[in-house]
Amino acid sequence: MTAASPIKVFQVATGNVGSEMIKRIATQPDLQLIGVHCYSPDKIGR
Repeated sequence: MTAASPIKVFQVATGNVGSEMIKRIATQPDLQLIGVHCYSPDKIGR
């Protein structure tokens, strides 16, 4: 039996809720964060 591939997740927004979701996604082995969309140029790369 082979392990299933992780579910790919793209997070839209990095405010309070979005930042918390990114942290939680990182702790789930069945999820893979593949991208993030920032609405504010000041947040890019953080």
